[in-house]
Amino acid sequence: MKILKRILIGTVLIILFGGILSVTNSSIQLDNSILINTEAERAYNSISDFSQFSKWSPFLVSDPQQKNWTTGMNGAVGSRFHWKSVAEAGEGFQELVEADPNSSVRIRCTITKPFESSPEFLYTISETTENTLKIKQSFEMQCSALDKLMMSIFGITSEIEETNRLGLNRLKQLLEK
Repeated sequence: MKILKRILIGTVLIILFGGILSVTNSSIQLDNSILINTEAERAYNSISDFSQFSKWSPFLVSDPQQKNWTTGMNGAVGSRFHWKSVAEAGEGFQELVEADPNSSVRIRCTITKPFESSPEFLYTISETTENTLKIKQSFEMQCSALDKLMMSIFGITSEIEETNRLGLNRLKQLLEK
């Protein structure tokens, strides 16, 4: 009877802890940066103009048959890059929500499949030396504390960071051609 009581108390505590985590707001924040030998205008245009995104998108590496298209005026706030994955069953769009020419670009992603999420990317461009730029990518995704914990346990946060680094490396390859 004592063992049953302890199991019951343990189960209740786990359920309470999980319940609290599921309603507590949190976020995942990841920062990556890379040095690229190019001009600020060229880097800015490659990031803000969605007609160029498929040239450095990390997602096309794992899903080269992905369907994508742009809407709006490329490089202008409100323009969008839409995607429909073939290999990964994902779907959504990213929208240019803020742009400071040759300095920064903020992009909001709206993922609709296989789950719903709205992470944001902020790209900051700063000159380190003549024709060498530091491009910092800040990723933020709002989620519950439970989601954050589960994403960490199952390696999803690491996968996101790896994908983000791949994108920056592909951007570097494109810009240093």
